[in-house]
Amino acid sequence: YSVATDTWTRLADYPGACISRGTAFAVGNKGYVGLGWSDGSCDDVWEYDPETDSWTGKADFPGGPRYHAVSFTRGDEAFVACGVYQQFFEPLEYLTDLWRYDPAGDTWTEVESTYAGAGRIEMAYGIIGSRVFMGLGANDISHGPDGRFADLWEYVPAK
Repeated sequence: YSVATDTWTRLADYPGACISRGTAFAVGNKGYVGLGWSDGSCDDVWEYDPETDSWTGKADFPGGPRYHAVSFTRGDEAFVACGVYQQFFEPLEYLTDLWRYDPAGDTWTEVESTYAGAGRIEMAYGIIGSRVFMGLGANDISHGPDGRFADLWEYVPAK
């Protein structure tokens, strides 16, 4: 979208397997989209380069397929946390893990954290200085009152 001309321009279509319930983050001048849902959870990750209007497949997410994960960036790294795993009609598995992505090396590393909250989807997050706050969300896809959370958790990255 161009504010100056008040017009939209169509860009290259997203080539990923899952087109809903994914996660996205930006590092430097590149955008990243991945994971998500399409008749099952996905683990693919794609990089978008606005200078060339092109997508490049990146290393699959090693934490397993999932959707409704939360992601955030800190400096030149990105983080992906929680979400839910489900393949076809299998039961839902709400996740609590945290992963760091290094775009320069196209590598994922699981991060040890003290997060003791319940596995959940649709978390909110905020960053103040080097501190990351995550919480809220749900672990009931119907979003009923018994599946909603009001807790917040703090993560301070080691780097």
